[in-house]
Amino acid sequence: MSDKPYSLECAKLDWDEQAQPISPQFDDIYFSKENGLAETEYVFLEGNKLKARWNQLEQDVFTIAETGFGTGLNFLAAWSLWNKCNTGSSELHFLSVEKFPLKPQDLEQALSLWPELKELAELLLANYPPQPWQGLQNIELHSTSKHIKPVRLLLYFGSAEHAWRQISPQLKSDAISALKPAFGETAPKVDAWFLDGFAPSKNPEMWTEYLFKGIKENSTKTSTLATFTCAGIVKRGLKNNGFNIKKIAGFGKKREMLIASFDANNDHKNETKTQHKHLRPRLGSSNLPNWLLNDNSKARLNSSKTALVIGAGLAGSHVARKLAERGFQVTVLERKSIASQASGNPAGAVFTRLGLGNDMLSEFNLSAQIYADQFYQQHGYYQRCGDQSGVLHLSSDKNTQARFEKLLAYYSGKQLHILSKQQSSEALGIDIQCGGLWLPDSGWLNPVELCKELLQHPNINIYEQHSVSKLSSEDGLWFAHCQTPTQDKAALTTFQASHCIVATAYEASQLEQCAQLPLKRIRGQVTYLDSNNTLKKLKAVVCGEGYLTPAQHNQDGDFHCAGATFNLNDDGLDLREEDQNKNIDALSRFITAYEHDDKQALKGRVAFRTSSPDYLPLVGPLVNEQETLKRFSALRHKANADIGQCAVSYPGLYCALGFGSRGLAYTPIAAQLISDLICGTYLPVRRDLYANLHPVRFKIRQLSKGEL
Repeated sequence: MSDKPYSLECAKLDWDEQAQPISPQFDDIYFSKENGLAETEYVFLEGNKLKARWNQLEQDVFTIAETGFGTGLNFLAAWSLWNKCNTGSSELHFLSVEKFPLKPQDLEQALSLWPELKELAELLLANYPPQPWQGLQNIELHSTSKHIKPVRLLLYFGSAEHAWRQISPQLKSDAISALKPAFGETAPKVDAWFLDGFAPSKNPEMWTEYLFKGIKENSTKTSTLATFTCAGIVKRGLKNNGFNIKKIAGFGKKREMLIASFDANNDHKNETKTQHKHLRPRLGSSNLPNWLLNDNSKARLNSSKTALVIGAGLAGSHVARKLAERGFQVTVLERKSIASQASGNPAGAVFTRLGLGNDMLSEFNLSAQIYADQFYQQHGYYQRCGDQSGVLHLSSDKNTQARFEKLLAYYSGKQLHILSKQQSSEALGIDIQCGGLWLPDSGWLNPVELCKELLQHPNINIYEQHSVSKLSSEDGLWFAHCQTPTQDKAALTTFQASHCIVATAYEASQLEQCAQLPLKRIRGQVTYLDSNNTLKKLKAVVCGEGYLTPAQHNQDGDFHCAGATFNLNDDGLDLREEDQNKNIDALSRFITAYEHDDKQALKGRVAFRTSSPDYLPLVGPLVNEQETLKRFSALRHKANADIGQCAVSYPGLYCALGFGSRGLAYTPIAAQLISDLICGTYLPVRRDLYANLHPVRFKIRQLSKGEL
């Protein structure tokens, strides 16, 4: 069972005479009234011996997991210590769960108590998601200050009981436990636990056996834990799930606290079989689908950090950059030139269709939009390859206006605002016919320049004019067989790596391993409009039936991109007058004073976008569909059949496909997902959403409906 969408409530706070937050719901404080920061440093940082461990760190990623994000004080204190330690090139990932998130304004007020953390707090506040967020939000925090190291924050807003079902493949059935199943190539583990939250006596719903089971499943032999409480339910829960506990002196007036270390060989003599009988759900159910999981019981023959990325458009460039930053030697193979296909337009909006639906597409759209805007801003891509101008989504009809109002009635945050007609005209710099949804953190980018920048990394080698005709594997390596043109004839060249990611849009279907993927090819024509007295005033991107970007400059002068058309079952590459008129008519309907110069020559570009039947991209491991469907054939007769097996994946082979017209918004989070699957770190999306991105999902759905 997963959380019901949009069921969360923000925390309701009282403030004491010292301006410290108190929860009236739980009649408890968020941190010590003596000194909250000193309490955090003593209980969680010293309790887990983080300073000593970080100054001798040898692993690529160090992961902290926390129950109870609250005001974010524990996170900021850990980040502050991380900045002071000699951690080399290692990454810090901080995973936190919170059922009652603070509103942005309450978070800001609470963190103002700690001026010594102001610089870090400002970065957190600038990237804090709209509230009350439901599910998992992936936040990367970067600073231009050299003394602040980047950190990755994974915030799960929901109950602790549901969190670990959504974050990791835990609560495994006996049938597949020996397979060491994981979403990716290895199961991620937590190095240090901050077991926080309101006291067990006041918040018993959090301190359940599901929580302790989740802690166990996500711990390894070097995992440690610290908590302020010595309550019996906590001691029993930790002991019964493999932890050796120790009481030490508590902070301030508190007499004692607990620290613990994980012992995977603990025989749990106090644990009875009946205790966890109800905790063994069938992974074949629709809520815990084990076709999402990989069988990792056998080590890969070759796990070197090398990768082939096929395709140098937005998807391939983002994936290549992410893997290169994580230490992979990456070879990019492109059949034409960088960003020469659908990613080749001179400007595009960072755009998704936003709304408050109870569907996975709505959740993914908002997650992808917020992550993309943060990514492009913090890494300077908006500044170098476009502009963080803001984007206005027009309320062009009553249904669209109602959709935006429903979204803003639930969420509050700096990322989303509804503007009136007058306010929208002021934000854009031109008079328009209606108001809309304003995204001040978004903007537009030149995809060609963006791809070139993403591929500028010492770990990336690019081979243009290399068309991959076949993929094969042997001894744990993938081989890409390429045709490369020479003066006389096409030569055959082969490249090899431990991993391969296919990111060639519709052309992926020409490869045997991708042939069954349900990809749709959609023709789109973008119109280039010469700037005029009206359009030159445009300051931000405007999106309605189509989109219009602010002016760019080329050798012919200033121009704008308008578009794009949407033509199924059309392979024509020719620029068409009728499609240009469609794009121009769309502008005329919302720009008050726009008059098109009929003498302007037909200028624009035709490209083919690739989409999927449900409009969500296909991101994840490629599987042997025939063998996988054979394993899961029982789903034909019972949709929640208990099948104790994993999918039959091609080890080390992945795809990033089907981004449609939303490549700029979708590909950053897709690249993060691919890299997390390969590197065995926690995913940027929750389990239920990942199930709706997995490439084999369509076949599983057909199987369950009896259509295969």
